[in-house]
Amino acid sequence: MAPLQYGKRYDVFEVINMIVSWANEQTPSRNHEAKEWISGVCSESDTKKVFLLMDVIMFVDNLLITESPAGGFVYMKEGHSDFVARYNGIDDSYGIHVRSSKELMGREVALPEDYRDLFMWISWELELLGIAIHEVRRRLQAKKMVNIFDGWHFSGNPLLDNQIYWERKFFCMDNQISYKDVDIQEFIKDVDKNAKFDAGLIRDYFFASVLRRKGTLSLDMISECLLLSQVSQ
Repeated sequence: MAPLQYGKRYDVFEVINMIVSWANEQTPSRNHEAKEWISGVCSESDTKKVFLLMDVIMFVDNLLITESPAGGFVYMKEGHSDFVARYNGIDDSYGIHVRSSKELMGREVALPEDYRDLFMWISWELELLGIAIHEVRRRLQAKKMVNIFDGWHFSGNPLLDNQIYWERKFFCMDNQISYKDVDIQEFIKDVDKNAKFDAGLIRDYFFASVLRRKGTLSLDMISECLLLSQVSQ
């Protein structure tokens, strides 16, 4: 299969298939030991999702940070987790919670337009790309390659500002923070909250960008979304 080309638009399924081909060329021999015990807690289809998610994260990471590969992957299977994947800045690695992969079935996401919330369904394949965007953004944060969005300053880009407005409102709801009572300066100083907000914003802006393009995307779009930075105020 031909490699993905910059500037060309693809649908999500084309991108996923090409990433699989790319990953097979990079790592032709899978970690059979990991695959064996992952299959012990997941169905065959969910096991494939775990390894596909690994491939997608590797691919997106490689797009932006070619000179410094991540330290590898950690597979977690015990207990319950609210996340499917995470970036660990301590050892510069990505982690995948294999039980949570069962929840990758597609979901509804917001497509903010003129500060109105329009909800649309995305496939689990697009959700995989969104997870990769989120985790690679966390790695870019750790490497100081981007200026994170704090949620309280707008960008001047109308589409991105729509997303910031929506994301800020629901971030406060999810974290049980009163939107009206937020101490903006204290929120901005909270590095952990800022990092989570920023990664979620970039992921959801990516989803909205794909939906606005009728389900198509390009490598340029992935790179541009991941490298968005807040302008110093």
